[in-house]
Amino acid sequence: STETIVLLSNATDDSQPTTWQYSEKNRGAGYYKNGDGSHTMVFEFDNFKGNIKIQATLELHPADADWFDVVYDADVTSLTALDSTPVVANAVCTFTGKFVFIRAAYQLEEGTITEIRYNI
Repeated sequence: STETIVLLSNATDDSQPTTWQYSEKNRGAGYYKNGDGSHTMVFEFDNFKGNIKIQATLELHPADADWFDVVYDADVTSLTALDSTPVVANAVCTFTGKFVFIRAAYQLEEGTITEIRYNI
């Protein structure tokens, strides 16, 4: 891996649980124009209820319409707290792509997204 990057840290704003919120954009494997495009994401939660997905772009200067949802290697696009059970365990997902930038998109009903970080 080239480096470890924190994508989102201590997100607790649940004032708009049905609205998608976004982290800042961060460099993906395609930004460096080398490697195999492999990304490994680690999600840490504290009684999290909501949805999280990773979005990517191939644009160097992306507009809102340039972002798309990443499909993880396990064929899912979103981490979701099922029914009314908060997520307390960490999750790890991998995906492959020469994405220039990536960001987290999330809907937070309650709890905390302690950290989302990734290796490229």
